Amino acid sequence: MLPSVTNPLYAKFYQEIERNLAAENYSSLLKIDNDPTHTLEPYLTALKKGKIAGIITSSNLPIYDQNASDLLPIVSFDRHLSKVTVLKCNNLDGGYKIAQKVLSLGKKNILILSGNRADLYPLNDRLKGMLSVFNHYKVNVKTTYIDFESSMMVKKIQIAQIIDSPKFDAICCTDDVTALLVKQHTDEMNYHPLITGFDGTDFIHSFFPELITVKQPIEDITKLMCEILIKKIHHPSKHFESEYIFPVTLLD
Repeated sequence: MLPSVTNPLYAKFYQEIERNLAAENYSSLLKIDNDPTHTLEPYLTALKKGKIAGIITSSNLPIYDQNASDLLPIVSFDRHLSKVTVLKCNNLDGGYKIAQKVLSLGKKNILILSGNRADLYPLNDRLKGMLSVFNHYKVNVKTTYIDFESSMMVKKIQIAQIIDSPKFDAICCTDDVTALLVKQHTDEMNYHPLITGFDGTDFIHSFFPELITVKQPIEDITKLMCEILIKKIHHPSKHFESEYIFPVTLLD
């Protein structure tokens, strides 16, 4: 269950999930759903009826607390759900690394552009990491967002409205796709601020090789996710940690 596949990170994530599950003789079905009015309840029903063996999710769809159970074969990527094991990268440290690199290059007037409004309420760990560094050194910083799930045209219009003059010397984005869209817009303005991203996918790197970003270890995360899920399927009472956090690498 993914919120979209427009982000190359999710495309890579699903490719690795499918490969790991196939190696264990499981087939995978992809469902895209990021509707805030939906829940995971229909899929829990299918799980309990034996129509599916397990669930891997990175969608925002919630589970009602009364139906949550750590005995169910469910694992989550980067989304916290009641009584579900979550695997994610160290987003907070990634935010630190990005901000420290930006400051080391002498940038003092900074825009943090999130690809999701929900990231601002409350601030997610990527933003928290950046802001803790920027605020400590008392640099001028502004935070705003675009609607990542909107059409490409809408996102480009939003970026053009936010970045309407060369007033920032660095623009820090919470994902690589937003960073690429920002670069396209600023190039058209003949304006060349430092731009940073987050995720480190090879796809984006091929278009924007100079992008400073944080690489998530997707191969390692998906391998462990599949291992945990299969163990949960066969041994429901086996204990697992509630959270597994993977280190990140700064690509600069």
